[in-house]
Amino acid sequence: MKFLYKSMYSALLMGAMGLNATAQQQLPSVGFEGEWVNCVPWTSLDNTTVQGTEPEGWCVSNVIGMGGLGATTVGSKVEGYNSETAVKLTNMANQYMKSQIIPAYLNLGTSWSTAVPKFGWTGITVTNSDGGSFKGLEFTDRPKSLEFMYQRSRGTAKPNEKTTIVAYLWKGHWTQADVPGNIIMGTPTTVTMTDRDRCVLGMSMDGCQGGNVTSEDGLLIGKIEAYITENTDEWTKFSADFE
Repeated sequence: MKFLYKSMYSALLMGAMGLNATAQQQLPSVGFEGEWVNCVPWTSLDNTTVQGTEPEGWCVSNVIGMGGLGATTVGSKVEGYNSETAVKLTNMANQYMKSQIIPAYLNLGTSWSTAVPKFGWTGITVTNSDGGSFKGLEFTDRPKSLEFMYQRSRGTAKPNEKTTIVAYLWKGHWTQADVPGNIIMGTPTTVTMTDRDRCVLGMSMDGCQGGNVTSEDGLLIGKIEAYITENTDEWTKFSADFE
């Protein structure tokens, strides 16, 4: 089971209500009230550098940049809906390249990103950008729906950007060879990635990094794909059933 909340060019506060009652018992922290731990962003090169914090069992898309340059925290702990805790997600610009926006999202898999920066006479250019999430959380019972409470605001630069909520259920596995998983000038270190979001969802791989994709009895069972377009200062309920 995978959740993937992507907040593009906006700030999103989430106070989770979880899935239907049966599945709530299997979530690591339905209301984010559990322990907050060091966030150690995954890369194919280094999995020891701390960048911010995250609710235990969840993964926030904080990044460590390249050798510390561009390290960015996009998730933080704030007061929640009828509780002490919510997760605030805010897209943040790279401090050294304001045109490079670090997308803020929260998921039950593993966040990752890759890119190849180059220095030139005109400054820094970035090529081969890619990212998303892979893996997920194993469920013993099949969830039927997803609910959470949220607040949302946007800046003026991208007034029409929407927040995307994706949740999906699958069985079996997909693997993709030679996926670069770090940001480096040169050739990023690659890994064989299991259950990449695009592979499970059957999305186009055009323009994406990595090699061949193979499946071991992989089957998409259910999916929620929804959007939040309006700002709200009030806590608002999101609810959707799996297709």
